[in-house]
Amino acid sequence: MLKKNFFISIIFLIFFIQNSYSFHNKEKVAISYIKEILIKTNSLSFDFRQKINDKVEVGRCLIKYPKLMHCYYDNKAEKELISDGYTFAIYKKKYNKIYLYPLITLTLNHLLNKEFILKQLTPDNHKQLKIKDKVIEFEVYNKKQKIIVLFSRQTKNLLGWKTNDIFQNNVEFTTYNVKKNVMIKKGKFKIPKIN
Repeated sequence: MLKKNFFISIIFLIFFIQNSYSFHNKEKVAISYIKEILIKTNSLSFDFRQKINDKVEVGRCLIKYPKLMHCYYDNKAEKELISDGYTFAIYKKKYNKIYLYPLITLTLNHLLNKEFILKQLTPDNHKQLKIKDKVIEFEVYNKKQKIIVLFSRQTKNLLGWKTNDIFQNNVEFTTYNVKKNVMIKKGKFKIPKIN
């Protein structure tokens, strides 16, 4: 009886170690693929769905690394978000109003900096990676808060992120119809001047 229990324990231990190693290996492979795709990506265009608390907005965005972004919202205010790499602007075109923030104070500063994300994507940080059915979640930490960056499990492309905005609201940002390395006209990331 003692030999039988010992034998069963050894089999269980071997099975557990193999599964643990296999999952750890999947995480390392996923990190490697995501890094490879991100390194080759210089710009993105995509449609998006943004949920802040219970409010949902949609639109389209352009991103050029490092730290340039221009998003157009499909709403009455004709809202645009613009980052020129230093300043972040919320521009409400219909009302001719603009709100300016130093980019360095916002979470977007890290999301728009692919070098920051690449430094976080290391095999040592595999515990920050969660592989789910269709999505890979990677937790990135800046000095102030946690950012969850979402990637497609199948293609390893960017699917969006979850974080808190400057007013500490929960933000879920989901991307669709992503195109990589698109040509973007010069001046697309210029913040308008309001009189």
